[in-house]
Amino acid sequence: MANKFRIKKKTWKTVGIIALAAVLVVGATAGIANFANKNEDGFEKVRVSYDIGGLTEAGVYEESEATLYTKEGFDVEEMATVSADIDFDSTISYQLFYYGENDEFISATEVLTEDTKADIPEGALTCRVEITPIWSEDTEKDEQKVTWLNKGGFADQLTLSVKAAEEAEEGK
Repeated sequence: MANKFRIKKKTWKTVGIIALAAVLVVGATAGIANFANKNEDGFEKVRVSYDIGGLTEAGVYEESEATLYTKEGFDVEEMATVSADIDFDSTISYQLFYYGENDEFISATEVLTEDTKADIPEGALTCRVEITPIWSEDTEKDEQKVTWLNKGGFADQLTLSVKAAEEAEEGK
């Protein structure tokens, strides 16, 4: 009988050590993921999903087979700056659209083809993005369409990040 108790006590001790190790591994992984989510300037990466379609100059959805856009805006409330980093050998241009309460359009940047760090307009709560592929001269007009097969290749060329207002003040 005493032998069974020792086995159980040893088993519980092993289970406790394994559980503690699992908690430490999960915590370390979360910390690394959070650290990897921020760059050296304190900008936090934003994850967005793109759909085929576009936005007008007034920030309203329009049907388009030639562009990608973010159907849902990403949160910029309490943020000071949006950073858009484009691949060196990119084949896209992009534009940022800012919206306030009730998705009221505030403003948009000009069409951009290089990295940018843009101040977020006052009252903006969300930001949406439109990506326009830059086609080679050899691509026929009727082939200049974004499809489900090539949209990831265009979307992956742009990395979006935001910086909180208090971090922007500290960086000055």
